[in-house]
Amino acid sequence: MKAYTTIREIERKLRASKCYHDWVIRNQSACCFVCNGTDNLECHHVIDLYHILIGLWKLYGEPEKTLQHALDLHSNDKCESVTLCSECHSKRHPGRHAIPRQNVRIELWTTLPRNLRLNLYHSKVRASGSLGLIGFQALLGIGWYVLTGKMQSRILEFNRRRFAELLDKSPGTSFNCSLDEAIRELHQMKIIVASHRSDNDIEIHLSKQYLNSLLENPWFIPLSDIKASQMCVLALKWFVGMQSNRRYYKICLDKLINHLGIKTKSYSMTAKVIREACNKISWLSVKIEKRMCCFKISRRGATPIFSLRKILSDSIHHSK
Repeated sequence: MKAYTTIREIERKLRASKCYHDWVIRNQSACCFVCNGTDNLECHHVIDLYHILIGLWKLYGEPEKTLQHALDLHSNDKCESVTLCSECHSKRHPGRHAIPRQNVRIELWTTLPRNLRLNLYHSKVRASGSLGLIGFQALLGIGWYVLTGKMQSRILEFNRRRFAELLDKSPGTSFNCSLDEAIRELHQMKIIVASHRSDNDIEIHLSKQYLNSLLENPWFIPLSDIKASQMCVLALKWFVGMQSNRRYYKICLDKLINHLGIKTKSYSMTAKVIREACNKISWLSVKIEKRMCCFKISRRGATPIFSLRKILSDSIHHSK
C-alpha cells in the first residue's frame, strides 16, 4: 500500500512538471492514432506510465531517484508514446476523469505550487509558522492574480474590498484585520518579501523563489474551491482535489490529520469534523472505518491543464 501511494505521488509530480509538459509538446502529432480526430489531443504512453515507475521503483527504492530517472526518460524522449484524442485515451484509462483542454476560462482558476508544504491551523489560536483560513485563501487569491496577468515586476496591487469579494468574504474591519495578519503569515513563509497598504489599496511583492516554484510545479485549482467558511472544508477541497485522477481515494486517518493540520481531543471528534466538512462539499463524500478514510470524488479538483501552464508562464515572464 505504501509503495502504491508513493508511486502515485511520483506520477503526479512528474505529470505536473515542465519537463513532462515539454515532452507532450514534442511528441504530440496532428491527429488521433485511433480515430484520426484532431480535437482534444493527448499523449498516451504505450507502456503505461505507472508500470514504468514501478520498474524504476524496484531499481532504486527511493522517490527522488525514481522521479529524476523518469524526468530524464521524458527529457530525452525515451518513453514511447502515441497521440490519442481524449475520448480514445479515456478508454485506455477507465475510471480516470477526462480533462477538457479547450475553451478554458482563465478567470475560473487559481494556482498554487504543487510542492509547497503548508502548515495549516484550524483553531482560533494561531500556532507559530502556520497559516490560517484567510491566509490560505489569500495565498490562493494571489494565485488568481498571477494567473490572470495582474502582476508587474513581481508586484501585485489590489483593493481590499475587491479582494474580499474574490474570497467570498464580507469586507469590513474583521476581514481587514484578518488580511493584515494573513500578509504577515505569508511574509514569514517567504512568499511575500515586501508589502504596503494605503487605505484599501494593498501592494505586495512576491518572492522570486515562490514564483520560480509556481512556474516549475504549478497546480491549478477551481476558483470556486477557495470559497469556504471553515479551514477543514477548504483544506479537504485542496488536498483531496489533488487526487483528481481518481474516483476513490483512501488514506489513513492519522496521515490525513497530519496533512490537514487538524487537532482535536479524540479520533471520534476528528472523524466527526471531517464528515461535517464533506457534507459541505457537493462533489465529495467519505466513509471512515477503523481509522481509514475512503473518499468518493465525483468531479475533478486541481488539474494540471497544459493551456493554463502556458498562460501562467507568459504571465510570470512578462512581469519581469
